Amino acid sequence: MAFFYGSPQNLFWPTLAKVLGKKEPLPEISSRRQFALQNHIAIWVTLKEADIVGSKDATIENPVVNDFSELMQNSDIQYIFTEGKKSTELFKTFAAEQVGIEPIYLPSASPANRAQQKKPIYLERWSLIKKAIDGLL
Repeated sequence: MAFFYGSPQNLFWPTLAKVLGKKEPLPEISSRRQFALQNHIAIWVTLKEADIVGSKDATIENPVVNDFSELMQNSDIQYIFTEGKKSTELFKTFAAEQVGIEPIYLPSASPANRAQQKKPIYLERWSLIKKAIDGLL
């Protein structure tokens, strides 16, 4: 899809819509971009590049972190949520000091995490996004 969380098996967009109490955006770049912007959500990746086998996070080697300095200087980002354990670990290791904000962990929306997605803690963690937007975090 050439846009964040484009796989139809990934639950990112349905989960985000659910916790925000909104209708899920259509699976089109323009619809998803508009949904994120209307809800004051920026989406970015921690790594600019890395060696990885398929999409298996455990195989990540030679990570190169994105430069967040311009993004942080030109925006009013107050919270950073990382999706998945590996993403959280990589952000803490390579970007948190540069950014000056500790990430808030969200369980992965990937199809590989279906067992965890059935547990109440999955939506409880994702609901932190709504609390942040509402100024309750």
